[in-house]
Amino acid sequence: MTFPTRSQNQSQQTGLIPRQMSLNTATLGNQWDLGKCIDACERYGFGGIAPWRKDVQQYGVSKSAAISKLPG
Repeated sequence: MTFPTRSQNQSQQTGLIPRQMSLNTATLGNQWDLGKCIDACERYGFGGIAPWRKDVQQYGVSKSAAISKLPG
């Protein structure tokens, strides 16, 4: 699964501002691990991430918290 390339034009057309959204990891249909989800959030400018419990268990609570600190 890939995200479309983000552009100002897309934001203007949809009215969506990625920094005001968070990604629920279940949205990706369990295709990506937590690390890949976090990378995508950073790359595409999401303001946060909402991992499911199974995703957090994969890394452990401490490591999940550490790697999920998004800039901004």
